[in-house]
Amino acid sequence: MRVVIDTNVLVSGVMNPQGPPGRIVDEVLAGAFTVLYDDCIMSEYREVLARPAFGFPLTDVDALLDFVEMTGEPVTGLRLPIVLPDSRDLPFLEVAAAGRADAVITGNPGTSSRDAANTASRSARPPSSCAPGRLTSSLDAPFISFGQSRSLGGSNSLAADWERA
Repeated sequence: MRVVIDTNVLVSGVMNPQGPPGRIVDEVLAGAFTVLYDDCIMSEYREVLARPAFGFPLTDVDALLDFVEMTGEPVTGLRLPIVLPDSRDLPFLEVAAAGRADAVITGNPGTSSRDAANTASRSARPPSSCAPGRLTSSLDAPFISFGQSRSLGGSNSLAADWERA
């Protein structure tokens, strides 16, 4: 499965290996997911996972991200003419569109491709700082979201824990 994984999922997965985000990280390490990424996403992964507040050993962070780079697929994102509530989410959607992702996995509650379409703006926006001059496309990948407010219970199925938007 070709996926784009939001940074908050990786952070939560490393912090809580037994929870749904931890199972996502396990699936990445088992080769069940091909993680799509670009330089902007990898840079964000590295910067956030290395924050002292999390206390993750840098050797573990490097090992995880080296694995993602070796087994994942680098993608040049497509410029999307949308404005999101959090502009830092845009590179994830742009990579998903360019890489023809099967899903975008996020921990942001209520995120969906419908939400992205509803917040689309045809007005000009500044070019993405990570990949200027990209083409315009649309996003067809579904979002898989498990927000903090969702009760996850004791299910053995990831699908049962996720809310498909």
